[in-house]
Amino acid sequence: MKKFVAFVMFLLFGCMIFSSICQAMGAANISEKKEKNQINEQQDMTAERYVLIYKDDEYNYYLDQVTAKKMNHPYLKEEILDVWLKVENTPKNGYADPVIYTMKHYYVRLKEKQMQMINSVEFNGENPTYSPDETYREKNWKTLVPSSAEESCYLKIVELVNKTEGKTKKK
Repeated sequence: MKKFVAFVMFLLFGCMIFSSICQAMGAANISEKKEKNQINEQQDMTAERYVLIYKDDEYNYYLDQVTAKKMNHPYLKEEILDVWLKVENTPKNGYADPVIYTMKHYYVRLKEKQMQMINSVEFNGENPTYSPDETYREKNWKTLVPSSAEESCYLKIVELVNKTEGKTKKK
């Protein structure tokens, strides 16, 4: 009888240890899954925020949809767009440093094919490098050259902003 009681106690003790190990492993898996889900959500938010609008041999141009907005022209009775573009180096040989990119701030005229760069910020992995803000001047509007990267970006920016504006009006 003593051997039987000792055997049962041994089994109970073994089951308790086994269940403790399983519970600890389950908790670790849950926290790992939560971390992965948070990373995936951040990537999804970034993917939704930046939309590829143009690509060439050197750069990829992305529109920041979160900050894109229409505003009134400072002096004329027309609306212009206030947008930020993220400009990244195109990967060469399958490798690109994801940390280095430039954010460029533009005003975009809708009635004329013109853009005006307000400022840019270069992110190199450590400290961002800011260019001084350009003060708004009517003479700083650049007329876009047909078939240029700037014109391609302009056309896609106008298309995307009008599309998102149409969606918000329907709601």
